[in-house]
Amino acid sequence: MKALGQILLYLAATVLIGALLAPPLFWMAHAAAGHLHNARLTAFLAKTDFPRFFDRAIMIAALALLWPLLSALRIENFGYDLGLVRDRRGWRRLAAGFAVALVTLLMLGGILTFTGVYQLRWHMEYGKLAKLAVATLTVSVLEEILFRGALQGVVRKTTVDGFAMLSVAVLYAAVHFLKPGTSPAEIRWWSGLALLPDTLWQFRQPALLLGGFTTLLVVGLILGYARDRTRSLWMPVGLHAGWVLGKGLIERLVTTRHSGAWPWVGPDILIGLGPLLTLLLVWAIVWWMLREAR
Repeated sequence: MKALGQILLYLAATVLIGALLAPPLFWMAHAAAGHLHNARLTAFLAKTDFPRFFDRAIMIAALALLWPLLSALRIENFGYDLGLVRDRRGWRRLAAGFAVALVTLLMLGGILTFTGVYQLRWHMEYGKLAKLAVATLTVSVLEEILFRGALQGVVRKTTVDGFAMLSVAVLYAAVHFLKPGTSPAEIRWWSGLALLPDTLWQFRQPALLLGGFTTLLVVGLILGYARDRTRSLWMPVGLHAGWVLGKGLIERLVTTRHSGAWPWVGPDILIGLGPLLTLLLVWAIVWWMLREAR
């Protein structure tokens, strides 16, 4: 229970520091764009609202506070102390997880396009694909190190594997479900703190809560299961990267969504019964691939 209290303190400190860090990040980015006279950077920042800086500030705070958390819990060896071992099949499991996640999500996108729920965009800015690839690698590696590597490893030291997997999956879903609904007109030093109550707006929407939170929870459970079965982060990183890349590709290829498609799919490719059934298929495939692991 002491470890759980320290984790909760870590999460509270992460949110508080991230909220305070968001305005300086916003100001620094815009100041740098003006100083460098970079038109492309200026155009990018013009389309990037404050909530996006808020999200990045939270992630920076989470990573910065991770080492103090591990030190407080007396974690000296990130791998051994957290239940991770060297995986001789690491690259193969990374590739397998990536392929399963990406192909199944693109298949779902294809079905939604064929049935008229989605309509394809006739042109795409291919220069943005490089940025998508970088974002895919960065997000999948950092989030898996944080959630499945550190937090799930810390919780399982004092509880059983099943509880650690479930609790971190709930935490993962909750963190990703916290999305600011509005952006302040003027950024002040307290703007990040003022944005915190607004991050809960999706929890007041029953349809989004049922569809969005449930699919995020299943995503977290699949990643946690792969981590526990392989005792490594290779397959979780591959699965995570496949979903991030697939979601990004679909968002760039699709131009409109049919509003009457609920409950099969919501405003996001990962919300609705269709995505949920796709994730359950992925879990079944992962279970089959890892049935003899350990």
